[in-house]
Amino acid sequence: MSASRIATDWIPPALLRALQSARRHLRAKRPPPRAPASQELDLYWDPAMAEALETWGETTTWVEIQYFLSLCRGSVLDIACGTG
Repeated sequence: MSASRIATDWIPPALLRALQSARRHLRAKRPPPRAPASQELDLYWDPAMAEALETWGETTTWVEIQYFLSLCRGSVLDIACGTG
């Protein structure tokens, strides 16, 4: 059961309409994202950044990926951008 289905089933209609209206109002006030004029590439040559990228996700992301793939068979092609 989805969260929106639970909301429509359990929240009184007047309150639900008020929440939806507030949501639309807040989204309308949000400024649109701006595209950067250029991308700073020099930071990728910084040794400190290389070290951060080398160890990124070691104790979180990679463990999670191993759990996702634990019941799968075959090979995995890792095409992520790394330092080496």
